[in-house]
Amino acid sequence: MTRTEMPQVSLHPFTGVEGRALFRAASSIHVDVYAEPLFGGHPFFSEEAFEQRFTMAVEQPGFEIIFARQDDGTDVALMYGYTLTQELRWWDEVRWQPDVMRTLPGGYTDEDGTRTVVIPEILVRRPYRRAGIARTMHDDFMARRKEERAGLRVLPDNLPARAAYLAWGWSTVGTVCPVPQAPTYECMVKNLH
Repeated sequence: MTRTEMPQVSLHPFTGVEGRALFRAASSIHVDVYAEPLFGGHPFFSEEAFEQRFTMAVEQPGFEIIFARQDDGTDVALMYGYTLTQELRWWDEVRWQPDVMRTLPGGYTDEDGTRTVVIPEILVRRPYRRAGIARTMHDDFMARRKEERAGLRVLPDNLPARAAYLAWGWSTVGTVCPVPQAPTYECMVKNLH
């Protein structure tokens, strides 16, 4: 599909309690995307591991999930995020780039439940990629956020996603392996306000 063949989709945002009921729909997209060779059947991307991460996410303050849905009801993409709290310790394992580390203001990684929104997943089924769906979801999500910055993690080998994030104004600040069974990600940040 080329950009000129963008399918007609509408965005459907859900929050908190509503999000819990949407695990199966989210999991269906997750399973499709992470079955691709780039992810190599890594256990971190299994449906069970995703369910644990998703269940934790919906319990966080500021949780929102957006589905991109065709007129026939087919979910073609999703993204979700939530507000960081200090208890999540999201920044703890980041290996900061030296130039970034030198310029970080004191208290940069202190979280109070209002400073940072994180985006664990932006997933688009293969036939619907490169049609502007991810960017549309991203911009819609970001427009409603009150936090001062956003964070996400991307696999360095996921070149299309990485290039898109850089084009959308994200900056790489370091690398991170968030838990022992996870791959190493690039950690990216975007200032919102």
